[in-house]
Amino acid sequence: MTRKTVKIAKGCTHELHYFSTEEINIFQTCLLAWYSKNKRRLPWREIAEVEEDENKRGYCVWVSEIMLQQTQVATVISYYNRWMEKFPTVKTLSQGTLEDVHKLWAGLGYYSRGTRLLEGAKKIEDQMNGQVPQSSSELIKIPGIGRYTACAVASIAYGERKGVVDGNVLRVMTRLRLIGSDVTNQETVEHIWSLADQVVDQDRPGDFNQAVMELGAAVCLPRNPLCAACPISSICKAFERTRIPKPKNKNRKEKASSLYDMMVSKTTLGRRRKLLQENKNISFTLCTKKKRNFWCSSALLKDCLPTYGNFHA
Repeated sequence: MTRKTVKIAKGCTHELHYFSTEEINIFQTCLLAWYSKNKRRLPWREIAEVEEDENKRGYCVWVSEIMLQQTQVATVISYYNRWMEKFPTVKTLSQGTLEDVHKLWAGLGYYSRGTRLLEGAKKIEDQMNGQVPQSSSELIKIPGIGRYTACAVASIAYGERKGVVDGNVLRVMTRLRLIGSDVTNQETVEHIWSLADQVVDQDRPGDFNQAVMELGAAVCLPRNPLCAACPISSICKAFERTRIPKPKNKNRKEKASSLYDMMVSKTTLGRRRKLLQENKNISFTLCTKKKRNFWCSSALLKDCLPTYGNFHA
């Protein structure tokens, strides 16, 4: 089993919080096969697949990742297409104005994202000879690009073998490894990042990262996940836990027997008669619980009262 040497959260120390070599192979093979068949056709994906100009490819992926922050895919598509028509390259964007950027961004929200794109383009043109960096370590130096965006652009546009972690990936990974730690805890997040780096496919890192995010968006939903449609349910510890039958309560039968001794349904006349024969001094009182009537031994009223509510002579 391959492991990253990282400081992990207290709740992430069990063996099942890691992937075995066999599980990694299943993860990569099954997920990529599912993604190839089910992936959504999106403009930035199509550009990344066919664009031969590395600089333009990196720029196109970068713009899409910034727009997708805090915004749904369906909303982004039209904005992305208009943006690429206006600013098809880093150079054209660097020559634009803040007014032009905000005009195109209107309605998308979080205008600082557009501002940072403009600042980043200017820095690339002025300080990087107009070339978009191809490694995550260099991309992160551009304004507005954080750890996730740097790894996403580097893996999708340039094939760098780096995992990514966003909200969808967090959900998928914590379920796969049955991690119950607080996902806002930095140590937990670092552990998820180490898992993402551990499982990312060597030959198709960009497709693999997009596949994990696609799985989280389409199948491994926050509520009511579609486990039956999941291509990697065979290695999911959370799914495995849902299939384990709940242990039967060994005390249930004994409790029922005790309850029957204390409360006798008024339909079991034979039982009451038997008790009367055994103890002629016993008497019964009608008790009511949730509109249901039961006969209870008067001698047991004192014990029954706290549990079974109102009694009527």
